[in-house]
Amino acid sequence: MKIYDAHQDIAANIQLVTNKNFFKENKINDCFIKSSYNCVNQVDYPRLAKGNVRLIFATIFAKTKKQALEQLNIYHKILSKSKNIIPILSSKDLIYLKDDQIGFLFNMEGATPLEDAKDLDVFYEMGLRSIGISWRGENKYIKNGKLSKIGLRLLNNIENKEMILDAAHMDESLFWDVLGNYEKPFIVSHTACKSIYQNERNLSDEQIKKIEKIGGLIGIAGVNKLVGGKSIDDIIKNINHVIEQSSISTVCFGSDFDGMVNPKLSLIENFEDVASYPNLITKLNTIFKKNEVEKIAYRNLHNFILKILKKQL
Repeated sequence: MKIYDAHQDIAANIQLVTNKNFFKENKINDCFIKSSYNCVNQVDYPRLAKGNVRLIFATIFAKTKKQALEQLNIYHKILSKSKNIIPILSSKDLIYLKDDQIGFLFNMEGATPLEDAKDLDVFYEMGLRSIGISWRGENKYIKNGKLSKIGLRLLNNIENKEMILDAAHMDESLFWDVLGNYEKPFIVSHTACKSIYQNERNLSDEQIKKIEKIGGLIGIAGVNKLVGGKSIDDIIKNINHVIEQSSISTVCFGSDFDGMVNPKLSLIENFEDVASYPNLITKLNTIFKKNEVEKIAYRNLHNFILKILKKQL
């Protein structure tokens, strides 16, 4: 079964942690540069193929505009070296994505790299199609837990450009403020459920129900500090809880692979890297019907992207 994944930190991992050859199969702890980050290496082209992953949100995780542009250039270099990796810039690109291709939809994790709301235009022209507002704390777009004036302008620009808004890393006050100022559905790309594990990154039941109501989507992460344990069963508990609070059309995968470089994080057993997706699918097949597993694995995210992105450029 094919997989769509709403959050992988490939470029930041290459730039800051590993300097890996993306087209070679690497081991989990292969690193080729010295770094203060923990060496965790979970994604490359051969392992994406083994995991049958056909689309990812290829994320930019950066603190400055310069760093973000460098990461976007890393992705463009990857694209230039393979005809089988396709940038997803419109709904048409996704519709015509072939079974032997992998789609990269460029996402920015938090708006801090944007020096001004107009910088979104620059990154859009370079292929950015999804963006979050916050990452662990305030920036110029957030003030006292709510959108600042420039934050409201940025949100309006995201909506007008028909980009995907990613509400991951928003605290609850910002979440509700965004909800009141945004007309379209949005995704929370990599998260889990607060009622299962108390983490400020996780979603309350009220948030889960509201995301379903607006036609949004929730990506369940493969991160132990979010799902509340170190097994695939802990991931499934969170998937089940989203479904119980909303519907099976509200949940997808958002692994956060290549982003688990904090030494305090440990990997999920039998879900250590992107090649491990068949292990998760096998478990889901024992619980859900085939068409339901397909929804979780790719259909929900596929339909969400088609709903938001422009039909064609």
